[in-house]
Amino acid sequence: MTATLLAPTSVLKCPPRFSTPRNLDRPTLGPNVGKVARSQRRPFMPWQEWVADVALEVEPDPSGDGWVNAYTEVVLTIMRQTGKTTLVLPVITHRCTADWPGGLLDSGPQPQSTAYTAQTRNDARKKWMKDFTPALSNSPFRNQFHTRLTNGSEGWDWRNGSTFDLLATMEKSGHGDVNDLTVLDEIFAQQDWRLEQAVIPAQNTRRSPQRWPVSTAGESAVKSPYLWSKVEVGRARCEAGEPSRSAYFEWSFADDEDPGDPAVWWRRHPALGYTVTEATIQAAYDSMALDEFRRAFGNMWGSTETQGHLPIGDFDLCGSETAAVDMDSPVAFAVDVTPDRGRTSVIAVGRMTIDGETFPVAEL
Repeated sequence: MTATLLAPTSVLKCPPRFSTPRNLDRPTLGPNVGKVARSQRRPFMPWQEWVADVALEVEPDPSGDGWVNAYTEVVLTIMRQTGKTTLVLPVITHRCTADWPGGLLDSGPQPQSTAYTAQTRNDARKKWMKDFTPALSNSPFRNQFHTRLTNGSEGWDWRNGSTFDLLATMEKSGHGDVNDLTVLDEIFAQQDWRLEQAVIPAQNTRRSPQRWPVSTAGESAVKSPYLWSKVEVGRARCEAGEPSRSAYFEWSFADDEDPGDPAVWWRRHPALGYTVTEATIQAAYDSMALDEFRRAFGNMWGSTETQGHLPIGDFDLCGSETAAVDMDSPVAFAVDVTPDRGRTSVIAVGRMTIDGETFPVAEL
C-alpha cells in the first residue's frame, strides 16, 4: 500500500501514509495537551500536534454529563526516536490533572487511573525514571504529584487523587484493576493479546477510557503478531474510510520507495528538520544493515508473511488428489507451541486408501 491518506498542509508538511482524518465537527483537547507539552519544555512537532488533535476529539457524553473521548483506542506506529515519549507524557499528564468523568455511575470530574508499559516492566521503569519523571519534575506540575519508588509499586500519586502506575507484561498483569488511560509502548515485542485482554475489561466501567498502543514496526508479522494485526486493520479502515472508535496513525516508507533517497526521508520522516537531521539519517544509512535501517528510520516491516517456518507448500505436495479417507481408521492430533508462544502448529495424522492400499497421511 503506497497511498498517502492526507495531503500536505501548511501545518502538516510531512503527512502520515495512513491516518484517521480530523473530524472538524468535534471539539478536540489536542491544543490543551499541546500546552502541557510546552510547559514541559518539549513543544509538539507538527506530527505530534496532528495526532493529539485527532486522537483527543471529544463528543457529548450520552448521559448528558459533559464530554467523553470519541476514540477509545489510538494506534500509532512511527520511526524510532521521533518523539513518541514527548507525545505520550503530556497525554498522561493532562489525563491526570484535567477534569475528566469517572465511572459509569459517577457524576462530575473524578480522579483518573493511568498506566504505562513497554517491552517489559523493567523497560517501562527505565523510561519512567530516565525521561518521564525528570520532565515532570522540571515543569509547573512538580508540586502536584508524589513519586513512589518502592520496587514493584513505582508510579505517581497526584494531589487530586489520580494515579500513574507501571504495568507489567505478565499474563495476569492488570487483571482486576480499574483504568482510564493506558499507554502500551513498543508493542512490537508483544507476542500475543494478553495485555489487551487485561486492559480492555479494566476500562469497561469507565465513562471515557482510552488506550494507546504505540510502536515502531516489528521485524516480521510472525514475530510481532499483535502489532501487525493492528497495522492491517488500521490501514484497511483508513483506505476504506470506515468510521471506528479506533484511531490509526502510521508514518512509514512505502515498499516501492528507495530507502536511501533523501527526498523520501523528507517526505516520510516527520521528525526530520526538527529533532533529526539529514546528516544523521545519512550516517545511519551508510553504517547500518539495510533491513535494520528500513525498520528504524523507515518504519518498514521485514516480512508481512503470517505463516511460520514450516514450508506448507512442500507439505501439501505430499498429498494426493486420488486419496480417500479410511473412515474406520483412528485420527491422532498433535500440537506444538514455541517457547515464546509466538507460533503454533497443529497436525492431524490418520490413514488413507489409495488404489486399494492404505497409507498414513497427515494434514497441517
